[in-house]
Amino acid sequence: MVSQNDILQFAHDWVTFTVGDLVEHFQSLGVSFSRDSIYTRLRRMVAGGYLVRNSFGTYSFSNTPKSSKPCFFPFFSEEMASIECYIRQCYPFLDICLWNLEDIKSLSHYVSKADIIYVEVERDAM
Repeated sequence: MVSQNDILQFAHDWVTFTVGDLVEHFQSLGVSFSRDSIYTRLRRMVAGGYLVRNSFGTYSFSNTPKSSKPCFFPFFSEEMASIECYIRQCYPFLDICLWNLEDIKSLSHYVSKADIIYVEVERDAM
């Protein structure tokens, strides 16, 4: 079976290649596979950003694979820091989690415009 690393190694050696070149290469090595599995693997590698599809059946190596998930950077304001400091002074052994709607605005289409700070605590502390 042809793995993703095998295809990436082949793509790295060639500037551009066709599916026929890929099939011919692996058949010369004696590797058994189905043509459908090659097409499926190539489609997934293009979706993952490892390969670039130049035209129908022609691919090339991509130097910048894209991430499968967007990066997440939590928002922590001065107001949240003061709330956390106050709760830590009153309840030093309490496990808390503070978050704001600003954290999920980039991940959602419909979010309220209100600036709400959520404080999550253990069930026993409520």
